[in-house]
Amino acid sequence: MFNIRKYLSTIFINLVIKDKSCSIEAYSVKNEKIIKIHQRTFIEEDKNKLLKYIKTLIDNHYFTYVSLLFTSIGQGMVPTINKTDLQKFGVDSSAVSLKIFDNSFLYAAKTELINADIVFDELQVDLIYSPFSILFKLIQDKKTDGFVFDGISLFVLKYGEFITLMIYDGKKFKFGSYFELKINKDNEEDHQSLELEEEIELDSNNDTLEELDFDEFDNVKVDDNFDLGADLNSDLNENLQSFSLDMQIFEYINSAIKEFYNNNIYDSDFINNIIIFEHEKSSKAMHSYIESELLIKPIVYTIDIFKEMLKLSSNDLGAKIDI
Repeated sequence: MFNIRKYLSTIFINLVIKDKSCSIEAYSVKNEKIIKIHQRTFIEEDKNKLLKYIKTLIDNHYFTYVSLLFTSIGQGMVPTINKTDLQKFGVDSSAVSLKIFDNSFLYAAKTELINADIVFDELQVDLIYSPFSILFKLIQDKKTDGFVFDGISLFVLKYGEFITLMIYDGKKFKFGSYFELKINKDNEEDHQSLELEEEIELDSNNDTLEELDFDEFDNVKVDDNFDLGADLNSDLNENLQSFSLDMQIFEYINSAIKEFYNNNIYDSDFINNIIIFEHEKSSKAMHSYIESELLIKPIVYTIDIFKEMLKLSSNDLGAKIDI
């Protein structure tokens, strides 16, 4: 079937709201190929600049599709499609919008959906994706690639401060949870990182020292504003924050597992696998900690949340793209 969209420039705009900012990753597509990627982040106060930037992208393309990742904490997924069962899962059916998804209910608070529309009141959002739908697609893709997860598996999607959990027994959905990590930004300071183009490794070999011309150090110019103590403090704060986030992730995963095991509303059994999909790499220390505490070595994959949104939107819109 002839499709004119294939020959005219199309842009797929993916939006993610987090931490009072909006990140944009847009893909210019022509002849089923990505010809340019546009990336910007706007703070909450720059809403007009955000909308102006998006309008510019739209004006430069024949077709436009806008997708939003719904990151509100007022959402979840429960293993039932019976409305009368929602109350026992703590869900008020009158306050949420429901969608049957993978033989389960995916729900979102109506007020939060309205708030998402208000943010982009001057922009038509074509598709809204829950992190659960992103995680589900990632799981299915791995199974399509031939990965077999025997027994009960806990799948985790980590994007920024948002964590999505889904537990499956084979193909059967058993448990879902979604939460937002608490990030303390009070002690953060803006700083510039120092990039070393080359590192010289000194050893006990005197020849190495002889090759260095120490007189050259007299010509080195040091920025008057450089503060080694401030730089070290910034690095320390970053490391402490990273450690704090890693521990939060573990605590939430652990508490979700306990809820799954101990709450009689779930048809639970022991978890055999933990699979983590993460947009930003977490520390190996966290992976080791999960293994030592839960006695399960996690399988970790690095993903691009925006590319996953593009895969979903292009599939839902019937657009073929070489991703």
